[in-house]
Amino acid sequence: MLGHHPGPRWLRTLRAADTAMWTRTDPHVLDILYRARAAGLTMVLLSNAPAHLSNVLDAADWRRELMVETLYSARLGLCKPDPAAYEHALAATGVADPARVLFVDDREDNCRTAAELGLRTLHYTGQPTGLEQQLLLALADSTGS
Repeated sequence: MLGHHPGPRWLRTLRAADTAMWTRTDPHVLDILYRARAAGLTMVLLSNAPAHLSNVLDAADWRRELMVETLYSARLGLCKPDPAAYEHALAATGVADPARVLFVDDREDNCRTAAELGLRTLHYTGQPTGLEQQLLLALADSTGS
């Protein structure tokens, strides 16, 4: 597409494809998240989503049912791995001790920054079992079990 300016129709097609790609969900992961939320785990979404995508995500049932708050780079004016973005997310959890918060991300650099701020991290590589294990540990920590 370099050197070519797509027309409005092509831009709509590209945006629709981009939105579909970023909003596709794994049913197994959603099941894990719903069980964790039902058990009392507080979840906050921190995303580098642009404005159009953040609006779509906010309309998703899973987002409204699982997340107590959503923070998007387009609205914050900050992108991960800027430490200030994590500080906003940490404040949204209501947890004072960052070591009691699990940060999950598919990018290692984002996890590294979270770890530098004292958060526990999981570099998610598409394995729901690892996510489930870490969420169970986080839940046990949040309930003092």
